[in-house]
Amino acid sequence: MDFDPVLLARLQFAFTIIFHIIFPSFTIGLASFLAVLEGLWLATRNEAFKVLYLFCFVFRNSSIDFPHCRGIMLQTIPLFPLTAAGNTSK
Repeated sequence: MDFDPVLLARLQFAFTIIFHIIFPSFTIGLASFLAVLEGLWLATRNEAFKVLYLFCFVFRNSSIDFPHCRGIMLQTIPLFPLTAAGNTSK
């Protein structure tokens, strides 16, 4: 299989778009779940809700931080740079 720059750029774009779809929907759903857990804890003062809230809060922070760090890395250091010297498709 020949890996030309167009195919590599499309693969990189697909990888980026997948993360831009998965992580925001996961974060929005988890934020709603955390709001319900915190509301239940405030209403009942049951420690089980507080423990579950604090446990799930770790996943919320990691789901917010990971895509941003990955996006910064992909924008500052492109995986497949198409420079004038490396472009041979004339």
